[in-house]
Amino acid sequence: MTKLDTLQYEGQERQKQNLQKMLLSISGDIRIVFIKLADRLHNMQTLKSLGDRPDKQVRIARETLDIYVPLADRLGIFAFKSELSDLCFRYLHPQEYTLLSSQIGIGKKTQERRLISYKRQLQDILTKESIPVEKITYRIKNMYSIYQKMSQKHKTLEEVYDHFAMRVIVPTVKDCYHTLGLVHQYFYPLDHRFKDFIATPKANGYRSIHTTIDIE
Repeated sequence: MTKLDTLQYEGQERQKQNLQKMLLSISGDIRIVFIKLADRLHNMQTLKSLGDRPDKQVRIARETLDIYVPLADRLGIFAFKSELSDLCFRYLHPQEYTLLSSQIGIGKKTQERRLISYKRQLQDILTKESIPVEKITYRIKNMYSIYQKMSQKHKTLEEVYDHFAMRVIVPTVKDCYHTLGLVHQYFYPLDHRFKDFIATPKANGYRSIHTTIDIE
């Protein structure tokens, strides 16, 4: 595993792919990859200690964003992916990070209150319709994902529809599609904001249905 650390990272696409493949193939033991991801997360969390070496901070952040974030995504470890990408964002685009962090922070408590309210509404609807819900959770989208959408699509924060989301976990595929129908029945779905990852799963095996609704 230490071979990864001795390689000179050059940021080239082939180099990135080779390093990702190496992480997944070493010893045939996925636990080693988890340990490496956890170690990199700790390194990123303490990267501020290199404040006198901003060049090194940028290099480590770039390496992390190009290699470890896609790896966490491929393995479906979304908590690692989110925290790692936000930490990279902090060092790679410090001005944008500070501005967006301030904008999101202003409305975060209000968003959380709204999400709690919508969670209760959705729970009541699904209980009424006898949907066997296992869990309902919510989250606020990580900053780097929001920044990517804003920069790639030239949008303001207010124009990014899905900067918070709710997840409903149900036992069967049939229940999933039934839940989708009820969400569209009780809330207004937005056009062209629907993805069926049950019919077409992601490469990492992720299966879900995504929809965006108007809650104003």
